[in-house]
Amino acid sequence: MAANVKPLRVAMHCTVLAVHRWTGLTVGLVLAFMAATGIFLSYRSRMEPLVYRDLLTAPACANRIPLDTLAANAHAAHPKGTLDYARIKAAQDGRVPATQVRVSGRGFQDDVFLDPCTGKVLGQRGRYGGFFGAMESLHKFHFVKNGWIITGSSALIFVLVLAIAGIWLWWPRRLSALKSAIKPRLPGRTIDRHKLLGVYASAVLCLMALTGLPQAFDWVANAIYKKPPAPESIVSGAPRKSLETYCQHVQSLVPNPAETLIHFPSKPREPAEIFIIGPDAPHANARTMLFLDACSDEVLSFTPYAQNSLGMKLYFWTLSMHTGQIGGIYGPLVLITGALSMLVLAWTGIGSFLRRRLKKMNAISESVQHRFTKAA
Repeated sequence: MAANVKPLRVAMHCTVLAVHRWTGLTVGLVLAFMAATGIFLSYRSRMEPLVYRDLLTAPACANRIPLDTLAANAHAAHPKGTLDYARIKAAQDGRVPATQVRVSGRGFQDDVFLDPCTGKVLGQRGRYGGFFGAMESLHKFHFVKNGWIITGSSALIFVLVLAIAGIWLWWPRRLSALKSAIKPRLPGRTIDRHKLLGVYASAVLCLMALTGLPQAFDWVANAIYKKPPAPESIVSGAPRKSLETYCQHVQSLVPNPAETLIHFPSKPREPAEIFIIGPDAPHANARTMLFLDACSDEVLSFTPYAQNSLGMKLYFWTLSMHTGQIGGIYGPLVLITGALSMLVLAWTGIGSFLRRRLKKMNAISESVQHRFTKAA
Protein backbone atom coordinates (compact mmCIF):
# COMPACT_ATOMS: atom_id res chain seq x y z
CA MET A 1 0.00 0.00 0.00
CA ALA A 2 2.82 2.38 0.96
CA ALA A 3 4.54 1.65 -2.34
CA ASN A 4 1.48 2.87 -4.22
CA VAL A 5 1.13 6.05 -2.15
CA LYS A 6 4.55 7.44 -3.06
CA PRO A 7 4.09 7.35 -6.87
CA LEU A 8 0.64 8.87 -6.43
CA ARG A 9 2.09 11.67 -4.30
CA VAL A 10 4.83 12.30 -6.85
CA ALA A 11 2.32 12.39 -9.71
CA MET A 12 0.11 14.76 -7.75
CA HIS A 13 3.07 17.01 -6.99
CA CYS A 14 4.11 17.14 -10.65
CA THR A 15 0.56 17.96 -11.78
CA VAL A 16 0.07 20.74 -9.24
CA LEU A 17 3.54 22.11 -10.02
CA ALA A 18 2.79 22.21 -13.75
CA VAL A 19 -0.54 23.97 -13.18
CA HIS A 20 1.03 26.48 -10.79
CA ARG A 21 3.99 27.12 -13.08
CA TRP A 22 2.12 27.67 -16.33
CA THR A 23 -0.62 29.68 -14.64
CA GLY A 24 2.07 31.90 -13.16
CA LEU A 25 3.79 32.33 -16.54
CA THR A 26 0.50 33.45 -18.14
CA VAL A 27 -2.03 34.85 -15.66
CA GLY A 28 0.83 35.83 -13.36
CA LEU A 29 2.02 38.40 -15.89
CA VAL A 30 -1.43 40.03 -15.86
CA LEU A 31 -1.38 40.07 -12.05
CA ALA A 32 2.09 41.63 -12.05
CA PHE A 33 0.84 44.39 -14.37
CA MET A 34 -2.17 45.00 -12.11
CA ALA A 35 0.13 45.10 -9.07
CA ALA A 36 2.48 47.62 -10.70
CA THR A 37 -0.35 49.98 -11.63
CA GLY A 38 -2.07 49.43 -8.29
CA ILE A 39 0.97 50.78 -6.43
CA PHE A 40 0.27 54.25 -7.84
CA LEU A 41 -3.37 54.06 -6.74
CA SER A 42 -2.75 53.13 -3.11
CA TYR A 43 -2.41 56.73 -1.92
CA ARG A 44 -4.54 58.27 -4.65
CA SER A 45 -7.18 59.78 -2.34
CA ARG A 46 -4.42 61.58 -0.41
CA MET A 47 -2.03 62.45 -3.22
CA GLU A 48 -4.38 63.57 -5.97
CA PRO A 49 -5.58 66.78 -4.23
CA LEU A 50 -1.92 67.73 -3.76
CA VAL A 51 -0.78 66.87 -7.28
CA TYR A 52 -3.78 68.62 -8.90
CA ARG A 53 -4.21 71.30 -6.24
CA ASP A 54 -5.46 74.06 -8.56
CA LEU A 55 -8.04 71.76 -10.16
CA LEU A 56 -9.36 69.87 -7.15
CA THR A 57 -9.22 72.46 -4.37
CA ALA A 58 -9.97 76.15 -3.80
CA PRO A 59 -9.48 78.64 -0.92
CA ALA A 60 -12.01 78.13 1.88
CA CYS A 61 -14.79 80.64 2.38
CA ALA A 62 -17.68 81.34 4.74
CA ASN A 63 -20.53 80.97 2.23
CA ARG A 64 -20.84 78.65 -0.74
CA ILE A 65 -22.56 79.28 -4.04
CA PRO A 66 -25.92 77.43 -4.33
CA LEU A 67 -25.54 74.02 -5.92
CA ASP A 68 -28.04 74.92 -8.66
CA THR A 69 -25.72 77.71 -9.83
CA LEU A 70 -22.74 75.37 -9.83
CA ALA A 71 -24.70 72.76 -11.81
CA ALA A 72 -25.74 75.39 -14.36
CA ASN A 73 -22.15 76.59 -14.73
CA ALA A 74 -20.97 73.00 -15.20
CA HIS A 75 -23.56 72.34 -17.90
CA ALA A 76 -22.66 75.60 -19.65
CA ALA A 77 -19.01 74.50 -19.69
CA HIS A 78 -19.97 71.08 -21.09
CA PRO A 79 -23.28 71.58 -22.97
CA LYS A 80 -23.11 68.32 -24.96
CA GLY A 81 -23.51 66.13 -21.89
CA THR A 82 -26.24 65.32 -19.36
CA LEU A 83 -25.72 66.12 -15.70
CA ASP A 84 -25.23 62.88 -13.76
CA TYR A 85 -24.33 63.80 -10.20
CA ALA A 86 -22.65 66.40 -8.00
CA ARG A 87 -20.11 65.56 -5.30
CA ILE A 88 -19.59 68.00 -2.44
CA LYS A 89 -16.84 67.50 0.15
CA ALA A 90 -16.18 69.25 3.46
CA ALA A 91 -13.40 71.81 3.79
CA GLN A 92 -10.10 70.80 5.38
CA ASP A 93 -6.67 72.35 6.03
CA GLY A 94 -7.72 75.84 5.01
CA ARG A 95 -8.93 74.80 1.55
CA VAL A 96 -12.19 73.41 0.25
CA PRO A 97 -12.44 70.56 -2.28
CA ALA A 98 -13.82 71.64 -5.63
CA THR A 99 -17.40 70.65 -6.32
CA GLN A 100 -17.30 67.84 -8.86
CA VAL A 101 -20.14 67.60 -11.38
CA ARG A 102 -20.15 64.45 -13.54
CA VAL A 103 -21.39 65.04 -17.10
CA SER A 104 -22.19 61.94 -19.14
CA GLY A 105 -23.02 61.28 -22.75
CA ARG A 106 -22.59 58.72 -25.48
CA GLY A 107 -19.03 57.48 -25.22
CA PHE A 108 -17.80 59.83 -22.50
CA GLN A 109 -17.90 60.58 -18.80
CA ASP A 110 -16.31 63.92 -17.96
CA ASP A 111 -15.95 65.76 -14.67
CA VAL A 112 -16.30 69.52 -14.32
CA PHE A 113 -14.65 71.00 -11.22
CA LEU A 114 -15.97 74.25 -9.81
CA ASP A 115 -14.93 76.65 -7.05
CA PRO A 116 -17.81 76.29 -4.56
CA CYS A 117 -17.18 79.82 -3.27
CA THR A 118 -17.21 81.72 -6.57
CA GLY A 119 -18.87 79.29 -9.01
CA LYS A 120 -15.86 79.54 -11.33
CA VAL A 121 -15.06 76.51 -13.47
CA LEU A 122 -11.59 75.38 -12.42
CA GLY A 123 -11.26 72.87 -15.23
CA GLN A 124 -12.52 69.68 -16.83
CA ARG A 125 -11.17 66.16 -16.92
CA GLY A 126 -12.23 62.85 -18.38
CA ARG A 127 -13.33 60.02 -16.09
CA TYR A 128 -9.89 58.45 -16.48
CA GLY A 129 -7.97 61.66 -17.07
CA GLY A 130 -4.82 62.74 -15.29
CA PHE A 131 -2.01 60.51 -14.02
CA PHE A 132 -4.05 58.63 -11.41
CA GLY A 133 -7.00 58.26 -13.76
CA ALA A 134 -4.70 56.79 -16.39
CA MET A 135 -3.29 54.35 -13.82
CA GLU A 136 -6.82 53.30 -12.88
CA SER A 137 -7.67 52.75 -16.53
CA LEU A 138 -4.59 50.56 -16.98
CA HIS A 139 -5.26 48.74 -13.71
CA LYS A 140 -8.78 47.88 -14.89
CA PHE A 141 -7.62 46.98 -18.44
CA HIS A 142 -9.91 49.57 -20.01
CA PHE A 143 -7.69 49.54 -23.09
CA VAL A 144 -9.14 46.09 -23.88
CA LYS A 145 -12.79 45.43 -24.65
CA ASN A 146 -14.46 43.89 -21.60
CA GLY A 147 -11.20 44.24 -19.69
CA TRP A 148 -13.05 43.65 -16.42
CA ILE A 149 -13.28 39.97 -17.43
CA ILE A 150 -9.48 39.78 -17.60
CA THR A 151 -8.89 41.51 -14.26
CA GLY A 152 -11.68 39.71 -12.41
CA SER A 153 -10.78 36.29 -13.79
CA SER A 154 -7.09 36.83 -13.02
CA ALA A 155 -7.90 37.72 -9.41
CA LEU A 156 -10.12 34.66 -9.07
CA ILE A 157 -7.50 32.38 -10.63
CA PHE A 158 -4.87 33.74 -8.27
CA VAL A 159 -6.90 32.74 -5.22
CA LEU A 160 -8.02 29.36 -6.57
CA VAL A 161 -4.84 28.28 -8.34
CA LEU A 162 -1.69 30.26 -7.65
CA ALA A 163 -2.13 30.84 -3.91
CA ILE A 164 -3.61 27.47 -2.95
CA ALA A 165 -1.34 25.45 -5.25
CA GLY A 166 1.72 27.41 -4.17
CA ILE A 167 1.08 26.79 -0.48
CA TRP A 168 0.36 23.12 -1.21
CA LEU A 169 3.70 22.78 -3.00
CA TRP A 170 5.54 24.51 -0.15
CA TRP A 171 3.79 22.67 2.69
CA PRO A 172 6.28 20.31 4.41
CA ARG A 173 5.45 16.62 4.45
CA ARG A 174 5.82 16.44 8.23
CA LEU A 175 4.09 18.86 10.58
CA SER A 176 7.14 18.81 12.80
CA ALA A 177 9.03 20.60 10.01
CA LEU A 178 6.43 23.37 9.64
CA LYS A 179 7.97 25.63 12.28
CA SER A 180 11.36 25.48 10.61
CA ALA A 181 9.91 25.91 7.11
CA ILE A 182 8.00 29.08 7.97
CA LYS A 183 10.88 30.69 9.86
CA PRO A 184 11.89 34.01 8.21
CA ARG A 185 15.24 33.66 6.46
CA LEU A 186 16.98 34.39 3.20
CA PRO A 187 17.34 31.02 1.45
CA GLY A 188 20.07 30.68 -1.10
CA ARG A 189 18.10 29.39 -4.08
CA THR A 190 15.77 31.68 -6.00
CA ILE A 191 12.98 29.11 -5.94
CA ASP A 192 13.25 28.84 -2.15
CA ARG A 193 12.91 32.62 -1.80
CA HIS A 194 9.95 32.45 -4.17
CA LYS A 195 8.22 29.83 -2.01
CA LEU A 196 8.83 31.54 1.32
CA LEU A 197 7.77 34.98 0.07
CA GLY A 198 4.66 33.44 -1.47
CA VAL A 199 3.63 31.97 1.87
CA TYR A 200 4.05 35.25 3.72
CA ALA A 201 2.49 37.40 1.01
CA SER A 202 -0.42 35.09 0.18
CA ALA A 203 -2.70 36.51 2.90
CA VAL A 204 -2.31 40.11 1.66
CA LEU A 205 -2.49 39.13 -2.01
CA CYS A 206 -5.64 37.05 -1.47
CA LEU A 207 -7.20 39.98 0.41
CA MET A 208 -6.40 42.31 -2.49
CA ALA A 209 -7.79 39.84 -5.02
CA LEU A 210 -10.97 39.05 -3.10
CA THR A 211 -11.79 42.71 -2.38
CA GLY A 212 -11.40 43.48 -6.08
CA LEU A 213 -13.84 40.79 -7.24
CA PRO A 214 -17.04 42.73 -6.31
CA GLN A 215 -15.83 45.63 -8.44
CA ALA A 216 -15.16 43.36 -11.43
CA PHE A 217 -18.11 40.95 -11.39
CA ASP A 218 -21.74 41.92 -10.83
CA TRP A 219 -22.57 38.38 -9.70
CA VAL A 220 -20.06 38.70 -6.85
CA ALA A 221 -21.43 42.10 -5.86
CA ASN A 222 -25.02 40.80 -5.99
CA ALA A 223 -24.06 37.79 -3.89
CA ILE A 224 -22.77 40.15 -1.21
CA TYR A 225 -25.31 42.94 -1.50
CA LYS A 226 -28.42 43.21 -3.63
CA LYS A 227 -29.23 46.87 -4.14
CA PRO A 228 -32.94 47.48 -3.45
CA PRO A 229 -34.96 49.32 -6.12
CA ALA A 230 -35.23 53.05 -5.61
CA PRO A 231 -38.62 54.24 -4.32
CA GLU A 232 -40.76 56.26 -6.71
CA SER A 233 -41.62 59.87 -6.05
CA ILE A 234 -45.07 60.50 -4.60
CA VAL A 235 -45.72 63.81 -6.34
CA SER A 236 -45.66 63.98 -10.12
CA GLY A 237 -46.21 66.83 -12.52
CA ALA A 238 -45.11 69.49 -10.02
CA PRO A 239 -41.83 71.36 -10.50
CA ARG A 240 -38.80 69.82 -8.83
CA LYS A 241 -37.28 71.39 -5.76
CA SER A 242 -33.93 73.09 -6.11
CA LEU A 243 -30.71 71.15 -5.56
CA GLU A 244 -29.91 73.53 -2.73
CA THR A 245 -33.09 72.39 -0.99
CA TYR A 246 -31.80 68.82 -1.11
CA CYS A 247 -28.46 69.97 0.34
CA GLN A 248 -30.19 71.71 3.24
CA HIS A 249 -32.26 68.58 3.89
CA VAL A 250 -29.06 66.54 4.03
CA GLN A 251 -27.61 68.97 6.57
CA SER A 252 -30.70 68.59 8.77
CA LEU A 253 -30.37 64.79 8.77
CA VAL A 254 -26.55 64.45 8.83
CA PRO A 255 -24.94 67.69 10.09
CA ASN A 256 -21.56 68.56 8.59
CA PRO A 257 -21.18 65.51 6.32
CA ALA A 258 -17.70 64.67 5.06
CA GLU A 259 -19.10 64.06 1.58
CA THR A 260 -22.45 64.33 -0.19
CA LEU A 261 -23.20 62.89 -3.63
CA ILE A 262 -26.49 63.93 -5.24
CA HIS A 263 -27.72 62.22 -8.39
CA PHE A 264 -29.68 64.52 -10.67
CA PRO A 265 -33.19 63.11 -11.25
CA SER A 266 -33.79 62.53 -14.97
CA LYS A 267 -37.21 60.81 -15.14
CA PRO A 268 -40.58 62.27 -14.05
CA ARG A 269 -41.07 59.99 -11.04
CA GLU A 270 -37.39 59.46 -10.25
CA PRO A 271 -36.44 60.52 -6.72
CA ALA A 272 -33.36 62.43 -5.69
CA GLU A 273 -30.88 59.69 -4.78
CA ILE A 274 -28.26 60.89 -2.31
CA PHE A 275 -25.22 59.19 -0.79
CA ILE A 276 -23.83 60.72 2.40
CA ILE A 277 -20.56 60.05 4.21
CA GLY A 278 -21.06 61.17 7.80
CA PRO A 279 -18.38 63.08 9.78
CA ASP A 280 -17.76 60.00 11.95
CA ALA A 281 -17.93 57.40 9.14
CA PRO A 282 -15.59 54.42 9.74
CA HIS A 283 -14.25 54.56 6.18
CA ALA A 284 -14.49 56.60 2.98
CA ASN A 285 -17.36 54.56 1.49
CA ALA A 286 -19.51 54.09 4.61
CA ARG A 287 -22.61 55.42 2.89
CA THR A 288 -25.80 56.68 4.44
CA MET A 289 -28.55 56.31 1.82
CA LEU A 290 -31.21 58.97 1.33
CA PHE A 291 -34.05 59.19 -1.20
CA LEU A 292 -36.07 62.39 -1.40
CA ASP A 293 -39.22 63.10 -3.37
CA ALA A 294 -37.83 65.31 -6.12
CA CYS A 295 -40.90 67.55 -6.15
CA SER A 296 -41.96 67.78 -2.50
CA ASP A 297 -38.60 67.14 -0.77
CA GLU A 298 -40.27 64.54 1.43
CA VAL A 299 -38.14 61.68 2.71
CA LEU A 300 -38.94 58.46 0.84
CA SER A 301 -36.19 56.41 2.45
CA PHE A 302 -33.40 57.22 4.90
CA THR A 303 -30.94 54.54 6.02
CA PRO A 304 -28.00 55.62 8.18
CA TYR A 305 -24.86 53.60 7.61
CA ALA A 306 -25.13 51.88 10.98
CA GLN A 307 -28.57 50.53 10.00
CA ASN A 308 -27.48 49.16 6.64
CA SER A 309 -27.45 45.42 6.04
CA LEU A 310 -24.32 43.40 6.77
CA GLY A 311 -23.98 42.65 3.05
CA MET A 312 -24.02 46.33 2.11
CA LYS A 313 -21.46 47.15 4.81
CA LEU A 314 -19.22 44.34 3.55
CA TYR A 315 -19.55 45.46 -0.07
CA PHE A 316 -18.52 49.05 0.62
CA TRP A 317 -15.80 47.90 3.03
CA THR A 318 -14.24 45.85 0.23
CA LEU A 319 -14.32 48.95 -1.98
CA SER A 320 -12.52 51.05 0.62
CA MET A 321 -10.07 48.27 1.40
CA HIS A 322 -9.17 47.66 -2.23
CA THR A 323 -8.60 51.37 -2.88
CA GLY A 324 -6.44 51.98 0.20
CA GLN A 325 -8.96 54.05 2.13
CA ILE A 326 -8.87 52.01 5.33
CA GLY A 327 -6.22 52.15 8.04
CA GLY A 328 -5.21 55.80 7.74
CA ILE A 329 -1.84 56.48 6.15
CA TYR A 330 -0.62 53.00 7.08
CA GLY A 331 -3.44 51.04 5.39
CA PRO A 332 -2.17 51.62 1.84
CA LEU A 333 1.27 50.37 2.92
CA VAL A 334 -0.30 46.92 3.22
CA LEU A 335 -1.46 47.17 -0.41
CA ILE A 336 1.91 48.44 -1.58
CA THR A 337 3.69 45.63 0.28
CA GLY A 338 1.39 43.09 -1.39
CA ALA A 339 1.88 44.65 -4.83
CA LEU A 340 5.67 44.68 -4.48
CA SER A 341 5.53 41.06 -3.29
CA MET A 342 3.58 40.17 -6.43
CA LEU A 343 6.29 41.75 -8.60
CA VAL A 344 9.05 39.92 -6.73
CA LEU A 345 7.14 36.63 -7.00
CA ALA A 346 6.79 37.15 -10.75
CA TRP A 347 10.51 37.94 -11.03
CA THR A 348 11.71 34.99 -8.95
CA GLY A 349 9.22 32.60 -10.53
CA ILE A 350 10.14 33.50 -14.09
CA GLY A 351 13.85 33.65 -13.22
CA SER A 352 13.78 30.20 -11.68
CA PHE A 353 11.90 28.78 -14.68
CA LEU A 354 14.31 30.30 -17.20
CA ARG A 355 17.38 29.13 -15.30
CA ARG A 356 16.00 25.60 -15.09
CA ARG A 357 15.19 25.63 -18.82
CA LEU A 358 18.63 27.02 -19.67
CA LYS A 359 20.31 24.39 -17.49
CA LYS A 360 18.30 21.65 -19.20
CA MET A 361 19.15 22.99 -22.68
CA ASN A 362 22.85 23.17 -21.78
CA ALA A 363 22.72 19.59 -20.51
CA ILE A 364 21.12 18.44 -23.80
CA SER A 365 23.66 20.41 -25.80
CA GLU A 366 26.57 18.90 -23.85
CA SER A 367 25.12 15.41 -24.30
CA VAL A 368 24.78 15.86 -28.07
CA GLN A 369 28.28 17.31 -28.27
CA HIS A 370 29.65 14.40 -26.26
CA ARG A 371 27.99 11.89 -28.62
CA PHE A 372 29.46 13.58 -31.70
CA THR A 373 32.88 13.72 -30.07
CA LYS A 374 32.69 10.05 -29.11
CA ALA A 375 31.54 9.06 -32.61
CA ALA A 376 34.41 10.96 -34.14
